[in-house]
Amino acid sequence: MKKLLAFAAVVAVVLTIAGCGTRASTRHATDQREPPHNDMVCILRGTLPDTVPVKVLGYIKGSKRSPGKTEEVFTRMADEARKMGATAIVDAKGNQHFNIWVVVRPVGNGTAVKVLDDDFDCLSHGGEFY
Repeated sequence: MKKLLAFAAVVAVVLTIAGCGTRASTRHATDQREPPHNDMVCILRGTLPDTVPVKVLGYIKGSKRSPGKTEEVFTRMADEARKMGATAIVDAKGNQHFNIWVVVRPVGNGTAVKVLDDDFDCLSHGGEFY
């Protein structure tokens, strides 16, 4: 009986740790795809002015299955944006989500865009690089 309880405890710990990773999902806005890249992605918590031309590529959601900071989720969202060919995530939102399994965990979402202005300055628009 003790061996069974010990085994069950080990399995529970392994399953808990396996589920602690950060993840992100995407939904493409169009069938046209942009090539992926390895550059930094600008994450803006607001929208860009209409004077900055962009191409909307899709919508990105991110989450972590364990407690943490929203920056961890934004980092994962930026990885997904690079795969989509996006240079920025606009209207990014990050907060802490309460659920029954984990007291609080970070989640985030935003719109992946390709900024078409070569002179675009992320920092002057209030963005952060990830």
